[in-house]
Amino acid sequence: MTTSFAMELSPEIKTLYDDMVLWRRHIHAHPEVGLECHRTAAMVADHLTDLGMKNIRTGVGVSGVVADIPGSGGDDRVLLLRADMDALPMLEEARVPYQSTIPGVMHACGHDAHTAILMGVATLLSRRKHPFPGTVRLMFQPGEEGHNGAMRMIRDGAMDSPVPTASLGLHVWNEMPAGTVYAEAGPVMASADMFSFTIHGKGGHGAIPHFSIDPIVVAAQVINQLQTIVSRSIDPQQPAVVTIGTIQAGTAPNIIPASVECSGTIRSFDPAVRDRMIDDMQRILKGICDAADARYEFSLTEGYPATVNDSQMTDLVRRSVADVMGESALVQHRPTMGAEDMSYILQRAPGAFFFVGSAPEGKEAFPHHHPEFDIDERVMAYGAAIFMKAAERFFYSP
Repeated sequence: MTTSFAMELSPEIKTLYDDMVLWRRHIHAHPEVGLECHRTAAMVADHLTDLGMKNIRTGVGVSGVVADIPGSGGDDRVLLLRADMDALPMLEEARVPYQSTIPGVMHACGHDAHTAILMGVATLLSRRKHPFPGTVRLMFQPGEEGHNGAMRMIRDGAMDSPVPTASLGLHVWNEMPAGTVYAEAGPVMASADMFSFTIHGKGGHGAIPHFSIDPIVVAAQVINQLQTIVSRSIDPQQPAVVTIGTIQAGTAPNIIPASVECSGTIRSFDPAVRDRMIDDMQRILKGICDAADARYEFSLTEGYPATVNDSQMTDLVRRSVADVMGESALVQHRPTMGAEDMSYILQRAPGAFFFVGSAPEGKEAFPHHHPEFDIDERVMAYGAAIFMKAAERFFYSP
């Protein structure tokens, strides 16, 4: 493995790197959306079976895979390591040899790399001459991209018998250069809820608006006022987002429609801030609609909660990164207002979700969910090495 990164990897991980590249590229070329990750899951399950693993569960949460690697004894703790497998419904524009072969579907967020990393970890664990004293549980999850895959797997028993003691997950991250890692305690990703509202007015002719109740004018006032929630109702030191993503109304330029439908998302790190935003939204809707003699309907779809890292497990990850890559690899970054359903796992098994810089060296680093997204594949070796070192520290270090 050729690299310009200033660190040394163990010979076994260097040897495994080529396999991880092949796995990642195969998954990238054959992406699957949502919960229907059956081909990828079969590849994972076959690999685990070839490694001689016995405790393999498939079809968990539709297409998830769970495997327990029993310990040598003396430690009843369980460390869960998680990777997501699903792709996105978008056309790939990256001109790479492993370009998606499925029209309109691509791995634009790095989940292919996450799966390959955890497959590599499974290989390393199976080759250990002296197994860890406790159990390592591998969780390959479908449906992270808005399909509640983690919760579906949890409901199917992925975190039962026994319940994991702690958990770890990672995300390759193109906002950071390869060779860096961001791992901090506390919230690192936001909660994400979706909302919609319909404003009902009274339709009519555009030339005689005084006989109508114009819902478009009402909606415009509501949308403008919603932006004051973040700027005037929330502590400016508390991150929050209110975004309107869709507005649908009308059929012709000279017709005042009877109703307007809008939808959007709210993001925050603090549950109290989230609740305040929801209350304020409904207060604004009611006040403006009452003043205009209009009516409204409001609905909220709860999304993923905030992803919050445990301080002890985060410290374990940071020490593991320093062991593997050196202290200089640990960088300051910022939490993202994006959301992750690793949050459900962390609520049940305290742990850490960390970010491994993956911006390709020497070319443009396209952001996640971009049609030309790609990563520096060398970071997969770092991901596997950090997972292994973290597991070693978890079971052996005080």
